[in-house]
Amino acid sequence: MWTPCIAQFFQNFRPTLPVGHLLPEPTLYGVRPSRPSLKLDGEIAIDLRDSFAAKIANAFNVDLLHDDARRFIGRRDISGIQPDIVVIHESKRAVSLIENKPYDGSRLTYAQGEGANEYIEFTNWMNSRNIPCDYFILAPQSWMTAKYYDRLFKIQEALLARFGLLRYEDVFAAMEKSSFTYPGINQRWGDYCDTTL
Repeated sequence: MWTPCIAQFFQNFRPTLPVGHLLPEPTLYGVRPSRPSLKLDGEIAIDLRDSFAAKIANAFNVDLLHDDARRFIGRRDISGIQPDIVVIHESKRAVSLIENKPYDGSRLTYAQGEGANEYIEFTNWMNSRNIPCDYFILAPQSWMTAKYYDRLFKIQEALLARFGLLRYEDVFAAMEKSSFTYPGINQRWGDYCDTTL
């Protein structure tokens, strides 16, 4: 339910969100120094499953599907990842892969950074093909700083400025400001948008 809601908000209102990163001391979070915000513009898609690499290839007019040299890490096909939200930004200036972790019980999968790191490899592969690509995790700040700090910090160290954290608190603040509504969800977004860092 949350991914379609978030994607519809991004599509309808095109917000600019602050991008965070983890600080070296556990549980500390701050604004990413390089490119501290993300404008959600361009084509925003969900539920692409196996077709998202082809969508990126078509948008940037490159053949990604036959690039075996960088596509396979070991014997795993890194183009088989399934981001929750894919943004192909206006003027085809970049791609953003967004993984949505809305609940305290949400987990990082093996591919998302728990072990195999296919998202890291995919992000690096896109950038090696001259397709600027960032990997983002959208989650409540407490999920980032308490439960998954160590794993997220490792992803951040691997991707540096190509990795960012989007907080649900900031999304809810933007929803409140925009008077966004979505059927079936309590729309008192302000109840959830403590935006202090």
